[in-house]
Amino acid sequence: MKSKRIYFFCILLILFIAAFLRFYNLSGTFVFAGDEEHQTILAQSIVKDFHIIWVGVNAAHLGFYLGPYWAYFTAFWIALSNGDPLITGYIAASTGVLTTLLIILVGSVLFSKRVGLLSGLLYATLPLIVFFDQKYWNPTPIPALSLIMLLSLYKLKENPKWAILAAASFGLLFHTHLS
Repeated sequence: MKSKRIYFFCILLILFIAAFLRFYNLSGTFVFAGDEEHQTILAQSIVKDFHIIWVGVNAAHLGFYLGPYWAYFTAFWIALSNGDPLITGYIAASTGVLTTLLIILVGSVLFSKRVGLLSGLLYATLPLIVFFDQKYWNPTPIPALSLIMLLSLYKLKENPKWAILAAASFGLLFHTHLS
């Protein structure tokens, strides 16, 4: 019983560290580059002009198209914030904290609680990870969706219903980014 409390305390501490590092002074350090601008312009066209995006956007001028999921996801947040693009930084940082929790969960299920905590702590504190978790661009949910897919594929041997989550996360991955 005591070890469970210590384990959950460690999880909460790691999540607090992850949230602090991602949200501290976010409004002053938020990077809004060309990729983010392009996605936000597409979302603004959905919100302001109700211009529906059917196919998606061209990816790197290769003739491949991303699905429209990311544009609609961004449009939801832009509409909610009345056009303030800073909300995208907060969504990216929140996704980073969620990914930290997923790393702890997946590490604990696949290996051990110690591995889960250590990998979560590393993900929560590494400066490059923290920097990219503050950037809102279409690869932002890739780590979280990959972990969900990995966990659901691992659990698939126990219960075939996990295939639904595996297929959903796989589909969202392809609608979000071509990696």
